[in-house]
Amino acid sequence: MADSPLRILFLAGSARCGSTLAGRMLGELPGLVNAGELGLSLLFADAQAVTVPCGCGQPETECPFWSAVAGGRPVRDFGLPWRTRNLLRLWRRMRHDAALRAAMAEVLIPLYRNVATEAGADWVVDISKNPAVGLILSELPGVELAVLHLVRDPRGVVASWRRRKAYLPKIRPIKVIRWIWFASVLSEVLARRAPLRWRFRYRDFLADPAAVLRQVAAGLHRPAPELAFLRPGAARFGTQHILFSNPDKMDGGWIPLRVPAVELDRPARWLTNLLTWPLLARYGYFRPNR
Repeated sequence: MADSPLRILFLAGSARCGSTLAGRMLGELPGLVNAGELGLSLLFADAQAVTVPCGCGQPETECPFWSAVAGGRPVRDFGLPWRTRNLLRLWRRMRHDAALRAAMAEVLIPLYRNVATEAGADWVVDISKNPAVGLILSELPGVELAVLHLVRDPRGVVASWRRRKAYLPKIRPIKVIRWIWFASVLSEVLARRAPLRWRFRYRDFLADPAAVLRQVAAGLHRPAPELAFLRPGAARFGTQHILFSNPDKMDGGWIPLRVPAVELDRPARWLTNLLTWPLLARYGYFRPNR
């Protein structure tokens, strides 16, 4: 119904925080559809530089799901009037510009609604991660935003970006550390604006995904899920039409649920420890056996 709230579950955190795997698990819950990095694909200028297939394996423009959602247009064209490299500045403009909020709502809210309608879902899961995208969505009238802040050990994030992954390049540690700080601080700002919010460490999510998923489902007033796609230490997913995101979104079969080992040389590890120790302490990564 057009007058009912648009319900979005936004997954916030740093890039390479584990959002692709977590989002795929959330997308298996009844009443939820995982749209991938829909908000980021629409609004972030740098996301336009790379052509990325949908999670079904087809080009986005040839995917029947997104063609139905967007009426045959390229999905990313819907964000064209506001596309920017500075999403935080766009959010600040929205807060003080009612005309801008109304214009964005007129385009973006029907698009998100179409995603929910096409999937027969009550909640759209957006795993854009960048909390500035979540802040933008929170300004749209009629949006009911829930936030899941996913936290990964900064050393694991830095190590992950040291490896090239298909269309995702390697990134220098100092740049990744800046991203981690930005995402961590702003994710907490975003969470405080959401009536429904959770924070989970990635390793805890993977250690007991059933407990996390049942907690989230209960918070969203969804029935207790059966979670037949899970078995100890692994998960198996159906096709999900995931925009942008990590290339792992297309992995099939039983996917192991484990946090990759942190492989960092001594200088990179030392630098990460030095520059992120407040985050290591805040999120419990200094504690032994955790």
